[in-house]
Amino acid sequence: MKLLSINFGHDASLCVFKDGMLIDFCELERETRIKHHFGLTSDLIAVYLERLDMGFDEFDLVAVSGTQLWGLFHSADIAVTYGYTPDHAKFCRPSPHWASENYRFFDGVTGGWAVHVEREKLSVSPSPMRLDWGPVFRGISSSFTAITNLARDFTGAAPDVKSQMQARCLTPLTLTIGKISKPGFFVDHHAAHANYAGYYSGAHSIMVTHDGGLVAAPFTSGGIYLFDKADGALPFASHRLALGNIYDLVSRQFGIDPGKLMGLSSYARPNKHVDAIIRQYSQSLHAPDTLPPGYIATLLATSASLDQVLRDKVIAKFRFGFKDVALAIQSAANTQQLVQQVYVEQIGSYCEKLSLALDGYSRVFMTGGFSLNCPTNTAISQSYPGLDFRPLPAVADTGLSLGAAVAAHYFLHIPLKFNCAEGVMAAAFPPSSLDHNAFDEIQSGLVLVDVRPESRVDFVADSLLEGKIICLHRGRSEVGPRALGRRSIIAWAGLEETRDRINRSKRRESWRPLAPICSIDDFHDYFVGDPEECRFMLTTSKVISRAIPAVTHVDNTARVQVIDKEDELLYGVLARIKSRGFAPVIVNTSFNCASEPLVETVADAARSFKKMRFDYLVTEAGIFSLPQPGDTPEPQTHEMALLSP
Repeated sequence: MKLLSINFGHDASLCVFKDGMLIDFCELERETRIKHHFGLTSDLIAVYLERLDMGFDEFDLVAVSGTQLWGLFHSADIAVTYGYTPDHAKFCRPSPHWASENYRFFDGVTGGWAVHVEREKLSVSPSPMRLDWGPVFRGISSSFTAITNLARDFTGAAPDVKSQMQARCLTPLTLTIGKISKPGFFVDHHAAHANYAGYYSGAHSIMVTHDGGLVAAPFTSGGIYLFDKADGALPFASHRLALGNIYDLVSRQFGIDPGKLMGLSSYARPNKHVDAIIRQYSQSLHAPDTLPPGYIATLLATSASLDQVLRDKVIAKFRFGFKDVALAIQSAANTQQLVQQVYVEQIGSYCEKLSLALDGYSRVFMTGGFSLNCPTNTAISQSYPGLDFRPLPAVADTGLSLGAAVAAHYFLHIPLKFNCAEGVMAAAFPPSSLDHNAFDEIQSGLVLVDVRPESRVDFVADSLLEGKIICLHRGRSEVGPRALGRRSIIAWAGLEETRDRINRSKRRESWRPLAPICSIDDFHDYFVGDPEECRFMLTTSKVISRAIPAVTHVDNTARVQVIDKEDELLYGVLARIKSRGFAPVIVNTSFNCASEPLVETVADAARSFKKMRFDYLVTEAGIFSLPQPGDTPEPQTHEMALLSP
């Protein structure tokens, strides 16, 4: 059986399964070069399938997902029609939960995306929001006895009962492209997040999803799901948090995205008045499903009070560009304190109760865009050491197409063949049909550096110690917003001015921090924390050394990525740096220019490398530098002028 899965929302993606095996995944922004690519056209789908020697007519089934409370935007020759049809009967029986009165439908879009829709002349099909979720918790303040009873009812339910639980997460539809129609299912946004997590957990797990959605109905801002390898993800509790939405709204006040707000929050400490807002918010979780009126205004007013706790000496080093710098910084710190404390207390306590109620459910996978909040991920893990909290590499909406496909497989009882060992997460979905390495160095205008393959590790290490900045393009790209050494810009972490040069060349704000890469062998010499939680740069660790200023943030933390011998190049580079008496920690930031997605192909890499004008581009085709006046595109040998320890 062949299944095509599509995320029509922002961070659009496509993937193909054949007989239960993931055979390809495509993150659209990497190919169109439009950051957070939104909406799909039939041409983009056709080009993708042509690479796989497939056509839309070959597929048996489709799975569809999108941004919650938005319509599905696409070219005019694509149509989505909801309803159970005879074609669906080949796969499943109808469910009473698919009656139209159980839904509201949305065909709009918010924010600046409306301009994109108009510019690209996209049409829209409605997307459903389920109103009836049956026997699930609405909120997360239930007693341990109630949690235990419902959890045992869920896990001990008969297969047909579990199937009906899953039916609430899916809505039958027909997807038409041109004159070809295929049956399929729309998969609820957060159910897709949970099933993406399930694909990589492979065993009994609790799935927590959360992002910027509102609490308009159950599971629209996120939820808690129970997952096992036999049944997939079952919706258990709608937590009714709107923390991601709060983060989005405060970020919007200052014209920055939520990720930047997280970095900005370190330039102040939360002031004492935010405690009252946290209490108010926690109490509101027992109220009707609305955010308290004027909540954001109250938060901002508190941040503007006389009791601002700014790190003044550090702030003076940077240009922030806000109309009211103190207000922006204090608001960021207060917002971070609010979302972190509420999430840790509410989600942590609930998952602990669930774990006590059910044997074998000690792993908690966190997904949805809110799980990019590194300080919160660290805080919840440290606060509940009896649970194994794991944020996932593609936590944001990129992974929705994979999750929708997984949900459809489980609902239809089609066995999945997992591409990874049980309990192992992968930052790069296997495989990709895209030719990442098509490259002509003559046409690129770059100069090939004469470095033998066996000397590559020494060359990179020595270049870093000379103060050079290197761009990496290696193998299959990581999926999601974190570059982890395959599409990275690296430098030695011992030179603080390196951070400023990288930020300037990438046109990033000067105050934004850079992350480090460290060998698992050396982690405890430079950081405090659990190195196993640092595989995907989704947690923070305390820095305990003054030798790595380029990656030490103002609050003395860093978002560390830990590597081991499996990464032969970077592990060898770090060992070489250490052998010369220097701190074996290097800078790692994503290989892209401002407002661009990460580079995908080596041709993308060459273009961005030339724009930023760093020192070397390391690819599988060789190492390249920028041409100097009088250079010809012939191999050049570079000698190092190394630093002394």
